[in-house]
Amino acid sequence: MLLWQAMHNHTVRVIDAIVASLWPSNGLQLHAVEVKVSRADLQRELLDPGKSETFAPFCHKFWLCAPRDIVDPAELPAGWGWLAPYGEGAETVLRAEREATAREAEPMTAPRLMGLLRVASRDGKLIRAERLVEELTAHVEPLRAAVESWRALEEKSKMIKTE
Repeated sequence: MLLWQAMHNHTVRVIDAIVASLWPSNGLQLHAVEVKVSRADLQRELLDPGKSETFAPFCHKFWLCAPRDIVDPAELPAGWGWLAPYGEGAETVLRAEREATAREAEPMTAPRLMGLLRVASRDGKLIRAERLVEELTAHVEPLRAAVESWRALEEKSKMIKTE
């Protein structure tokens, strides 16, 4: 999940999150998520449709994520889904109060794609994935050495038994 900025009519527009489904079995999709925590913030969003229009064409679904007590579903633009938090703290989950309409996403231009990747790497998302691979790889070699030692001991033990 990452923050994505884009220029639209000389104004920097920011979407709170882009969620990517990366596996073909789940459908390769991008979902835009706009988070609102107050009624006033939500109303400003609804009065400025240009903000969502900057990102929506390049995403398969557009979601609003906001508490139930600040959203009137009748006010939401057509096609927007609505995710509401349930629970508290670490137990919080998001549930779809209204499903977003799936649409065919427009292909991203190279500058837009590079902007998205730049934000991801700046936020450390891509770097963290690489570090995770390095950390996992670092554990493989000691395990491999331990397995080889075990096999050598097993072979030695077989040789002693046969003598």
